[in-house]
Amino acid sequence: MKRPDETQAEYEARVEAYQARQDARADRFEELAGKHREKENERYEASKAAVKHIPMGQPILVGHHSEKRHRRDLAKSHANMRKSIEHSRTADYYDDRAAAARDNNAISAADPEAIDKLTAKIAEAETSQATMKGINKIVKSKRKGYTQADKVADLMKQFKLSELTAERLFEPDSCSRIGFPAYALTNNNANIRRMKKRLAQLQKLATAERKEYPIAKGVTVEEDPVDVRIRIYFPDKPTAETRQILKRNGFKWSRYKQAWQRHLNNAGRYAVRAVLPTITAEYGAIEEGTDEG
Repeated sequence: MKRPDETQAEYEARVEAYQARQDARADRFEELAGKHREKENERYEASKAAVKHIPMGQPILVGHHSEKRHRRDLAKSHANMRKSIEHSRTADYYDDRAAAARDNNAISAADPEAIDKLTAKIAEAETSQATMKGINKIVKSKRKGYTQADKVADLMKQFKLSELTAERLFEPDSCSRIGFPAYALTNNNANIRRMKKRLAQLQKLATAERKEYPIAKGVTVEEDPVDVRIRIYFPDKPTAETRQILKRNGFKWSRYKQAWQRHLNNAGRYAVRAVLPTITAEYGAIEEGTDEG
């Protein structure tokens, strides 16, 4: 959705920048997956190499001079195989994240087209709700003389269903229910309410103004409704203790913005208050009457 204070060109540039960030994010995940695949193969080869001199099925010869080396090589092989499996699982994790970043049906609040996409999803869900109700009205009708064949014909005509699909609606499920079960309509209706509530939040956020305010000497907070991020800017690199507190409260370092940031919402604002004592202890509180205060 285009903001009231931006031109069409600015909006299109924001959409393009968002997509570029998503692509870069997917690229990073794919790169990480590739690195772990390489390590997976290295560890696997190391596991085989550790025992390649041992004949297949050769037991440990207890008391023999080779016993210690045999046990050591087996332990080395097992350790490398465990590491190979760990790298394989991590690579799978990053592959999944890369795929989700490239083909994500979830709507991010940071997406400039989020309001339009969510509005379309609500309309689709409402159409689905009306369709399920209409189909159930026909399928469950007890009108005298209204046969199943008549119902199938009406379903095909009104809802453009194939004959096979229409007939399957009359097949009872494990609970002897025909048509769409009540829980399907209830769940879909709940989803519509949830999406409408989120839409209202996004619309409110779209009209919000950017805010910037100091919280300690040289430390400022930015609330950016465009990127939907709340950021903390420091004059220099915080201590390890402060960085740890930031991470515990959900903040992540952004190389692009050179700031610690997290999602902009009430939880994000609360997180700023939670880390404030640590930041104040390191950088000093703002004195009243100063330009910062």
